[in-house]
Amino acid sequence: APKRVVSRHVRALRKEELTWAAPLADALEAGLLRRRGRARAAEAALARAEVGFEAAHMRAHAASVELARADGPTRARRAERALEACGIRAPARWARMWVP
Repeated sequence: APKRVVSRHVRALRKEELTWAAPLADALEAGLLRRRGRARAAEAALARAEVGFEAAHMRAHAASVELARADGPTRARRAERALEACGIRAPARWARMWVP
């Protein structure tokens, strides 16, 4: 049931004409795709989400996606610093909330 709920929210977000809606839908969809074993599609969705959040001037959300996509400690630390600069005290927890 939770997967169906998330899928329903992804579809609803895609219908919205708000700058933050599409990247949020992409981030949520990436979580679903990962759980379905579709790693390449999930990575593509995360890449779209990161670009979309940056375009919407949502730096903390973009950094959350960057942290989720981090392929090494350097990139992860850069994302954590960006989150800390936004006032986030627990970057990993914040990122998991927005990028399941």
